[in-house]
Amino acid sequence: MTDKSGQCKNFAIYTDCRPTPDTVRASFGSAEQIPTGALFSCDTEHPMEWTAKDCLLQGGMPKDSTQSQPAVRGQWPRTDDLNRLKTNLQRVYSSL
Repeated sequence: MTDKSGQCKNFAIYTDCRPTPDTVRASFGSAEQIPTGALFSCDTEHPMEWTAKDCLLQGGMPKDSTQSQPAVRGQWPRTDDLNRLKTNLQRVYSSL
């Protein structure tokens, strides 16, 4: 998401991994957790206050799980890189 001036304000990455219908059926009534994705997000003005959640099925039902923060490598915040990514994604999207 961008602010009024077009600068990157919020940054999020969501991954989605859909289990097969057989896997979902097998998980009903089970304590087993089946990963279905992950969400990483932050406000670029407060990048150290980011959140990471695992999305999963447990007992056949959706469940979000806040996990401990994974290691972030490299210089942070990398707002120039985030703005470059935003610009390139907008360019690609507008060409569709």
